[in-house]
Amino acid sequence: MKKQMMIALVLLTLVAGGVVFIVSEGAETNGHATGASSHASDLWSRMGNYQESYLGAWRGELDKDVSAVSPQDVLDAWSELAYGVTGQRGFWRKTVPNEWLGCGKGEASPACEALSSAEPEFADWDRFQEKLGTTSDGSARRFLARNGRKMIDYLDRYVPERPTPSAMRETVFFDDQLKDVIDLAPESASPDLDEEVDDL
Repeated sequence: MKKQMMIALVLLTLVAGGVVFIVSEGAETNGHATGASSHASDLWSRMGNYQESYLGAWRGELDKDVSAVSPQDVLDAWSELAYGVTGQRGFWRKTVPNEWLGCGKGEASPACEALSSAEPEFADWDRFQEKLGTTSDGSARRFLARNGRKMIDYLDRYVPERPTPSAMRETVFFDDQLKDVIDLAPESASPDLDEEVDDL
């Protein structure tokens, strides 16, 4: 009898432990799902502002409610935006240094040096995008839950509303990296950065 009670007590303990584990795992999963959903909604909504500039291929899609798209769509749109902004041929690595500041002509300037010093920062985002590129449809929601805040911060730091000099000046990256040196660039190498450039 005593042996049967001990077995029953052990079984009861195992069952209770299993219930606690399942409930806690379910809560964590729900928390991740909620975090992913919130980040996805914020990202999707904000990326809608870039349909006329960086995300022309997503025009119309970004007008849909986030509940009508997959987490993978959110990641894919963000990745395309990031390629256009900090990618190798993007806004901060090609348009600003080569087309606006003349950095590719071999003439050093404080602005060109400041952009060059930001290369490790951009390379970190290249690696982040590579990691994002290996995300499967099944793990996209989890990736958003873990990295969504970072992806939103990216929009705040780097992405001008439009690829124009005046919009560039409104970014956090410009304030941190170029504000104190941009006007020191040689006149022959830099355009009037107060002049709007519509077609880049």
